[in-house]
Amino acid sequence: PEDIGNDPYIVCLVTCYSEGLDGISATLSSLSATEYPTNRKLIFVVADGMITGKGESMSTPDVCVSLMTPDMRFGTPTPMKYRSVSSGKKAQNMALVYAGHYQDPSGGESVPMVVVVKCGMPEEAAGQKAGNRGKRDSQMVLMSFFQHVTYNDPMSPLDYDLFRKIHALMGVTPDFFEMVLMVDADTKVHCHFMKGAARVGVGNKAEKAERKERGKAKQKQ
Repeated sequence: PEDIGNDPYIVCLVTCYSEGLDGISATLSSLSATEYPTNRKLIFVVADGMITGKGESMSTPDVCVSLMTPDMRFGTPTPMKYRSVSSGKKAQNMALVYAGHYQDPSGGESVPMVVVVKCGMPEEAAGQKAGNRGKRDSQMVLMSFFQHVTYNDPMSPLDYDLFRKIHALMGVTPDFFEMVLMVDADTKVHCHFMKGAARVGVGNKAEKAERKERGKAKQKQ
């Protein structure tokens, strides 16, 4: 699109570990209900390993995937390798990328959604907490991806899979995204928050551009 206007593309990052259906569903519903164009926001969920929370009948990855209506264009995902923030044997990890839409049970428009399930290397499959690398690693899955996209850095297999699926879901390449809202899987977001945050971000961007132009003008004098 030529005109981004006052509604920049926003990624809503939700990091999960052992949360259950009620907590994750409440968070996704609050993000879906925010007063912001559905074609300008992407719900991006990262499940930190093959974990089943205490007292839960479903694993956290299964809960996350069950809340999404899959986009059939992508078929069944295959594990993609990436470098984690851990060291030693856990420096390498693999993740599955599911893509589709979230539909709030109470109604409203469906929202584009990506679920990244950190599933671990093949040798981890038989152990406990396969793929678990911590919350910081979950955040870096997204932020490293955007760094690679923005600066044309070498991309991992996981990055390529994310790029392809986000592009197909949103209709724009990921470099169009300007803001990231990070929330935990047991957090609710106020319906007006995203619009206000975007307005502040656009204002700061305009102010920075204006200062840059004034600096150029002074240099010419």
